[in-house]
Amino acid sequence: MEWLEGEGKTEDEAVEDAMKKLGVSSRDEVRVEIIGEKRKLFGFGEKRVKVKVALNESSVKTSEEKVSESINILQKLLNGMGIDAKVEGNEKGDNIYLNIFSEVGGILIGRRGETLDSLEHLVDRLINRKFQERVNIVIDTENYRERRREKLDRLAKGLARQVKTTGKRAAIPSMTTRDRKVIHMALQNDSSVETISEGEGFDRKVVISPKRTRY
Repeated sequence: MEWLEGEGKTEDEAVEDAMKKLGVSSRDEVRVEIIGEKRKLFGFGEKRVKVKVALNESSVKTSEEKVSESINILQKLLNGMGIDAKVEGNEKGDNIYLNIFSEVGGILIGRRGETLDSLEHLVDRLINRKFQERVNIVIDTENYRERRREKLDRLAKGLARQVKTTGKRAAIPSMTTRDRKVIHMALQNDSSVETISEGEGFDRKVVISPKRTRY
């Protein structure tokens, strides 16, 4: 059971502070223990109450509840966007996979998957406010994630062959964090080349270079 501490002028304020850190809004969801009270140096100054809280056992979600709540959050977001879609989900390990079925897959995917990534990030943040144990959200539609991975894998290996032939490095510009990871993973076992990410923000890219000989 994870306990988080909070502090405030009163017990209620201290509990509220700890509950925010835990990501819950109702006191009924938590157990509360008073750690103590303290004042500033030599006993002067305002009194501060310190507590620790943890989720009640009944508040710990089952796998089915996690998947169901994740589906509901994504479905509401899509409804708010005016998109007619159905969401299905399942849990594997620490990941909850959500698949969107819609006639506007291209809109949901966006440029290089950026709309899909944004939805994924938002659902991930919203759902993890509800759970004691962190889960990772993966959102897909029209098998885009796998198709994108295969395309990047081919690109990485093609550029690696070019680098080996010319002896010159090659760069893949403006890549998302997810795409850069695919490139790194695709070439991690190639003993002739190495990959490195360079740049900042939207200009961050992956550079493939001949592997330097180390003595």
